[in-house]
Amino acid sequence: MWPKSFSKKIILIPDYAAYTATGHTDVFGIENDIVLGQWERKNTYFDYKLSSYTTDFGIRGNMGKNRFPELYYNFVVQRKFENAFIIYLLPLFLVAALLFTALLTVNDNEELSSRLGFDASGFIGVSSALFFVVMLAHIQLREQFAGSGIVYIEYFYILMYALLVGATANVYFFSIRVTWWGNVISYNDNIIPKVGYWPVVFGSLILITLFVV
Repeated sequence: MWPKSFSKKIILIPDYAAYTATGHTDVFGIENDIVLGQWERKNTYFDYKLSSYTTDFGIRGNMGKNRFPELYYNFVVQRKFENAFIIYLLPLFLVAALLFTALLTVNDNEELSSRLGFDASGFIGVSSALFFVVMLAHIQLREQFAGSGIVYIEYFYILMYALLVGATANVYFFSIRVTWWGNVISYNDNIIPKVGYWPVVFGSLILITLFVV
């Protein structure tokens, strides 16, 4: 905030007495009925920052050019959890569930495979479709944070890419009867990857949260 007499050495001081409440969690100085869409108000506060401009704005000897305290009004908002969950996380959980369902069809019984319609090419087709769903959702999310690095929620999408690649590779190796790692993949109709799917998913989510947040 700048004073009306910009060229004078004036430091603005907020009039806290004019507000009914100015605590750390209070919201003041803004209309209560303001529409914020998918955001919600958290708090507001005043603080000072030292200005350092590369111009004197045509005012010779302007004190505001270098390290002059300026009053700032800060309005803190937070994205509503339910909106973020429905838009960005729910599709990932649905994709993870669909991928697990497709993984359950993996078996070495020809009759059962025929009834379930399982084959490696079909599974790869399902994985490809799910990949595009995740990719489109990821692009939509990335547009919200265009100028920033990788945000916390993006690691869930990276995890989903890894799951899709891992599940597809698992089915391919199962179909060609590989014998690596002591028959881990082919053992008992691919039971180990099936049983370990959700522990790996939730364990990865916990690790992401611990190391990123």
